Amino acid sequence: MADWITDVCGWQDQIRTLRGTLPSQLGLVRDGGWQIGIGAHPPYRRVQLCPGRITDGTVDATGR
Repeated sequence: MADWITDVCGWQDQIRTLRGTLPSQLGLVRDGGWQIGIGAHPPYRRVQLCPGRITDGTVDATGR
């Protein structure tokens, strides 16, 4: 999912990935502090996306 988002949005040179506390969690962080949290829940038939913004090292998951 992370690779697909990166490709579709054209973010290849502007993205960092951050691991979450669980192996099924990943965050895509784009220049400017925007992030997309990705959570895959076993048996991995669905994926939850949570947009947000990183300011002062913390994530505002509302995306505002």
